Amino acid sequence: MAGDEYHATYLHVAALLERNVRALIYVGTYDWICNWVGNQAWTLNMEWSGKEAFGQQPLQPWLVEGQVAGKTRSAKGLTFATIDGAGHMVSVQFTSTPTVNLQG
Repeated sequence: MAGDEYHATYLHVAALLERNVRALIYVGTYDWICNWVGNQAWTLNMEWSGKEAFGQQPLQPWLVEGQVAGKTRSAKGLTFATIDGAGHMVSVQFTSTPTVNLQG
C-alpha cells in the first residue's frame, strides 16, 4: 500500500456543483471498499447551495428495461445512484449490459 492515501473529493464536487457542472456519484451495493451508505452520507452532508433540496429528495428505485437496477436521488445537478449487484468495479462488471442514462 505504499503511496496509498486518502484525498477528500467532496470539496471538489461541491465547487463543481456551484459552477453548474452536473455530477453523478454512483456505487455498487456490494462494494465493501466504498460502500453505498458512506457515499450517500457524504453526498447528503456536503455543504453546497443545493444541499437542502438534495436532502429533501427521497431515495427511490430506478428502472432499466423494467427491472429495478438500483436507487437514486437527484436535485440541483447532483445525482446519487446505487447499482444493485455491483461491487467496487461497477464499470468493469457491467460492460456487457446496455448503457444506462441517468438524467438528473
